[in-house]
Amino acid sequence: MAENNLIAILRTLSKKELKDFRAFVYSPFYNKNKNVIKLIEILCENNRGFTGSKIDMKLLHKHIYSSKPYKEENMKTLIHLSTKLAEKFLSYTEFINSPGEEKIKLMKAFDSRNLEKLYKKLERTYGEKLNEITFLNQNILYRKMWYEKARTEFYSSRAVEKELHHAEIKYSEIAIAVFFIEMFQHYNMFWRLDYIDYEIENEFVLPVMHNINMEKIDKIFIEGSYKYYPLFEAYYCLYRSIDADEEKSGRFLERFREILKDKNSPIEKTEQFVLSTIMVNFIHYRYRKNSSKYERTLFEAFKILLGLYQYSGEKFLRLTIYTNMLRFGIQLKEFRWSEDFIQNYSPLLEEKQRENMYYYGRCFLAFALKDYEKVLEYESKIDYSTMQMKYYMRDLRLCSLYELGKFDSALSLIDSYRHFIKKEKSFKGEMKKGYKEFVENANLLIRIKFGGTRITPLILKERISNSTAVRKNWLLEKTDELQPELK
Repeated sequence: MAENNLIAILRTLSKKELKDFRAFVYSPFYNKNKNVIKLIEILCENNRGFTGSKIDMKLLHKHIYSSKPYKEENMKTLIHLSTKLAEKFLSYTEFINSPGEEKIKLMKAFDSRNLEKLYKKLERTYGEKLNEITFLNQNILYRKMWYEKARTEFYSSRAVEKELHHAEIKYSEIAIAVFFIEMFQHYNMFWRLDYIDYEIENEFVLPVMHNINMEKIDKIFIEGSYKYYPLFEAYYCLYRSIDADEEKSGRFLERFREILKDKNSPIEKTEQFVLSTIMVNFIHYRYRKNSSKYERTLFEAFKILLGLYQYSGEKFLRLTIYTNMLRFGIQLKEFRWSEDFIQNYSPLLEEKQRENMYYYGRCFLAFALKDYEKVLEYESKIDYSTMQMKYYMRDLRLCSLYELGKFDSALSLIDSYRHFIKKEKSFKGEMKKGYKEFVENANLLIRIKFGGTRITPLILKERISNSTAVRKNWLLEKTDELQPELK
């Protein structure tokens, strides 16, 4: 059995794409090898000869070459040719699904063949189509830039100065916007790496941007009524939110939010979603260094991203976004918002996650509201065979059992929890240590409560304070309740 990239590609194709691929393989323009056709037919139609990402070479050889003796070299050649065809099909599919790129390539083909009449007709019709587009996004900017670049090349080779200068002005105008937007995006990425002291080799974005007078450039664009300013401004405000001092940063971030809230903004919604992800990313990194200061800011940023998520191009809501927003909502005591969020957004997760994450959310909300019976009720409905965050649920169940005074059940859970931590492969390093310390300290809480240990509440409090236990605040709160004078 041999590892094979061909199967990996085929498994990504939809039914329609598989049908198109077979037609592609049958085309003599792309393929003239009949045995390649046989191989693709077997793999696409009959689903024989492979399991997972592996191919049974001998089985396929038998189907393709009948009774001929097995030759591994023949199969390797067929698979190599078929893989190249599959890669070419992917490239072809991407190309035909990008009509702007196709039109530019055709303009250049007409130019290189001196088909001026055909060129000018396409230049006019495609130019009119581009001019009809009033919204702004990076993809549109690139299409317009490539169009104007093709025009400069055409008129430059023919020395038609009036048309050439007109095209060059438009080309440079768009290229400036594209340059700065790309630089703002790269600045965000390298700033984040630098912010967490990640060692990066020679990168020029940060020093270059620090030496450009962006305030002056912004002023030039405003005074000149720069056509692409609305999109430039959005990225510029994000850049200054990252780059400026704290007071100015807040003002630029507020202006950025206003831009995204503007119902008449020419910035296309998919581009607004991209902008919102950049905003969430850089605030998240500041939150990592100062969680209490940026917790509310990050939560509000996530809300903006969530409002634009339908334009993300993703079929389902990401699990990390769901869990982060739920956590922030509950931590910030936005209980009504959290309840609506669970109800409205758990159905947008992948189907296999929906029910578990609905009850996961209900558990956390009920715990925050001190409705411990509800925590146990919701937790009992979770399917642990498919639940990814089993340890979070065990924490909540153990804490709830303690709060309800069900100490025998809590001790039983502690015993099973210890075995779970020991066997669980996803627990590593500090994470494993944190959960282990939580379980052991919870066990000591119960033992102190019933006089089953010589450890005093004061000693336990010191032990918890110096630990990396998860739910540390809850453990300290329960320790204080054992001996109020510890507070």
